[in-house]
Amino acid sequence: MHYLCGLHHPEDLVQIPGTPWILVSGMGGSLPGSPPGGGDLYLLNSKSLRWHSIAQAALKRVEHNKLYGDCPAPDAAQFVAHGLAIRKGEHGRHTLYAVNHGGRESIEIFSIDARGSEPQLSWAGCAEVKESVWLNSVTPLAGDSFMVTSTFDPHDAHARDKMGRGEYAGAVFKWRPDRGYAHYANTAATGDNGVTTSKDGRWLYFNWFFGHQVLRVAGDGSGAPSTVKLDFLPDNIGHAPDGSLLVTGQVVDPKVLMGDCSTGNCTHDTRLIRLDPVSLQVQVLAQLPANDTYSDGTSAVQVGDTIFMGSYHGDAVAYMKAPH
Repeated sequence: MHYLCGLHHPEDLVQIPGTPWILVSGMGGSLPGSPPGGGDLYLLNSKSLRWHSIAQAALKRVEHNKLYGDCPAPDAAQFVAHGLAIRKGEHGRHTLYAVNHGGRESIEIFSIDARGSEPQLSWAGCAEVKESVWLNSVTPLAGDSFMVTSTFDPHDAHARDKMGRGEYAGAVFKWRPDRGYAHYANTAATGDNGVTTSKDGRWLYFNWFFGHQVLRVAGDGSGAPSTVKLDFLPDNIGHAPDGSLLVTGQVVDPKVLMGDCSTGNCTHDTRLIRLDPVSLQVQVLAQLPANDTYSDGTSAVQVGDTIFMGSYHGDAVAYMKAPH
């Protein structure tokens, strides 16, 4: 393993299509009970391994899209990025969806212009959630819609106990331009963390973090889910270049995580697996003991022959050569 230090709580990573650039969310001190700290959004070059903050510049550059109504731009001083997802466009123009905890629970939408030597981001709108939620992950769907997960209801006094017992305390929402947010109709979709779709849109994949499971659900809402039981807490899920899914998470008991470690002061080992999206067979790619530089892995993205990994704890992105 190698490390890129200085990125504050780099929770999620996504590659800008057709480029060597990776967007990294800076989660800051947004975990419940953790000390406050500024969030950020970083741009990382997978070839040069150089990175820099782009959040403030992206929020100042406004190209408002009426698709998202009259939602005002977020307070740049409060912006805290969490889950990220990109809708691939044409001719180097794409859309970024970013979970934001700063000042409001929302999906912030940015336009990406990747036609130049370095991608430029502009804030385009937002979709604020009015219900009591703590958003986690987002994935684009057909027709400018998107799916978003919530880990728990902050107003539920029993949420921490539920999560510590491995019970479901989350929610899944679908946002559509014509109606906004609605609870996802398929009640079998138990997702409190990572979410993604198959390339053809046929399947949805949800990570149930506290349930140690990945669920595959038909995109049309039909049938029962297929489940994969894991021996770690699956955080984010994303696509690898070979068509498989990369699932990253922490090796820790939920009771411990929701107990003395709830303020984020503990460190835990990281596990990275490759999941076959059809057979749901699991291959372990990496088991990383916690150290002073990196622990509590949350996400992985492969660019070329290198895998980059994020974390909600600490200030480093880890990277390694992709196993065969």
